[in-house]
Amino acid sequence: MRRPPLPDLPHTARGPLTHEADTQAAPRRQRELLLFLVLLACGLFVMPLLIWLVGRGILGPYTNGGPFALLVDFFAGLRTGSPVYWAVVFGPYVFVMLLRGVWYLARRERATAG
Repeated sequence: MRRPPLPDLPHTARGPLTHEADTQAAPRRQRELLLFLVLLACGLFVMPLLIWLVGRGILGPYTNGGPFALLVDFFAGLRTGSPVYWAVVFGPYVFVMLLRGVWYLARRERATAG
């Protein structure tokens, strides 16, 4: 008698995952992934340009050139692994997650008070 290629997986303490729960979790994962990718793209392209714009208004013209020269320098900084550059990239996502956390705590506080 042949054995199945994979053994049966044990069920979790709450029981097997139902199809309904799986279909509800999939759109949430997709939405979170899309949010992460959009905010990562903002951190990679929009934030450096906003930094250039504000810096140009406050400090004057960028020494190495225009906004695209700053983007080239920014990506070179990312390749060095400097935490400052990576903080700019992940900053929008972290900021949105902090806002979501504050919103969650405020709603929970309102629910317990009411």
